[in-house]
Amino acid sequence: MAGAVEPASLGMEGIPGPVMEDSSDDTGMCDEIPVDRISDLREEIISHILSFLPAESAVATGLLSKKWRLHWTKVTSFHFDDRWWLEKGISYYEKLGGSTNFVDFVNMVLLLQNREVSMNCFRLSVSDPEFPFVYLKIWITTAMARNIRVLELCMVPDTEYDDPDYPGGYAVDHEVYNDYEIYLPFPLYSCGTLEVLKLYGPIFTWVPHVVCLPRLTLLQLHSIHYESNESFHKLISGCPKLESLIIYRCHNDDIYDGILDFSISSPVVKTLKYYHDFSMCEACDTNIAPDFKLQIDTPALEYLSLEDTMSKEIIAVQELASLKEVEAIKAFYTSPGSIVALFQAFYHVKILDVSGEIMETLMEANKKWSASFQRLIKLTVEIGHSQWSCLIDLINCCPTLEFLHVSTYLDSGSANRNCERGPIIVPQCFSSSLTHVSYTGIRDLEDDDLTIFKFIVNNALVLKRVRVRTTSSLDLGKKIGLLEKILVHCRLSPTCNISLRVDSFEMDSMNV
Repeated sequence: MAGAVEPASLGMEGIPGPVMEDSSDDTGMCDEIPVDRISDLREEIISHILSFLPAESAVATGLLSKKWRLHWTKVTSFHFDDRWWLEKGISYYEKLGGSTNFVDFVNMVLLLQNREVSMNCFRLSVSDPEFPFVYLKIWITTAMARNIRVLELCMVPDTEYDDPDYPGGYAVDHEVYNDYEIYLPFPLYSCGTLEVLKLYGPIFTWVPHVVCLPRLTLLQLHSIHYESNESFHKLISGCPKLESLIIYRCHNDDIYDGILDFSISSPVVKTLKYYHDFSMCEACDTNIAPDFKLQIDTPALEYLSLEDTMSKEIIAVQELASLKEVEAIKAFYTSPGSIVALFQAFYHVKILDVSGEIMETLMEANKKWSASFQRLIKLTVEIGHSQWSCLIDLINCCPTLEFLHVSTYLDSGSANRNCERGPIIVPQCFSSSLTHVSYTGIRDLEDDDLTIFKFIVNNALVLKRVRVRTTSSLDLGKKIGLLEKILVHCRLSPTCNISLRVDSFEMDSMNV
């Protein structure tokens, strides 16, 4: 085993070593040397701690002492990031001042790692298209030979990579990679140990005829290229234990990711996060974009987050009977009929989050619900002032609702649209289950701005808490007026406590 190799043989001159503090005082006397408790830990614990460090720092601990010389060779998780090297002017091919370069460093770390230790995680971040991608296949193959469990590849140029799970965290500039074709080795699609696979950037998912990922439970695909919808379906079908599927789609000018009719079909997926947002790429114009379509066929789905500003049609192939939580439903250009039909698949949810665009679509469709959300206990909704009657229609279909979060905004519609929908019926949950309400967006003292608030507190029998938050742009006089008008407002529930928050100041009716 190559474990006897000294850390210096790795080209450690370019890697920052540990910082040692001088324990001597002004008189030259040395203080008592503190006990090294970390070194007394079991070797597997030390290796686990080192796995949270960047690869360069983990390897640099080999300079601490002879006892630490080989700890890094038993680390099970590595994060290799080329930015540290490139910022120091060390390219992929050249050596500066005798230091090794990024490619040589990764090669030697993988070569000298203890081969008896399985690799838990291999994370690679590449920020320069000049990277020699031939090494990508070599490193992935090496990780597979070490029984890799988590593989994360980020091919994102010149961007921060701190929070890749956030949909707006970064956008991929595909033009930078136009002359490059990044492919994954075919053996990866039959890796028997892989449990998590995350791909970021212009990676081509050209899958083989047979895909077999028997242990894969989480798949995240961000701004990658698809050969076809059939290829994507083949990939998903080869994951019999897939529980979480996260997809971000991004387009650049007239170049799309390869699929117009995107179909997500899996009998086992429980969590689905789907983001299809033209704002992730400033060059994308939805006026000239083709007719995108999304189909969802996931009968075991329990959680759904859907933000689609491109698809003109979204279809739930079958009723989502297992669905419990629907969060961040946003769809700007989807047809009203498609939105109404999509909601028919949500009747079993317990938590529902609806955007203002969806409420506007439902308002235009003049939707009168034919069924009810019998299990819904928490509803978060964004509405315009002209849509509050549509909100009441929706609440009327939620007989077990306990928590209501309303955020209002100024829309272009007329408040008279509320009267056009006929008389307002007090929802059943107002007298039996609705206990907590939060209301955000009050801008002035006009009656129209307080309509929803007054309707709720004047009709809800079992309310316990109502929190009202105003916009920070109100002047002092309006803030005082709101305090007087809201905190002493008549309310039907004798146990209801109303609180008003303006900026960082909060006051409730219990103290009035």
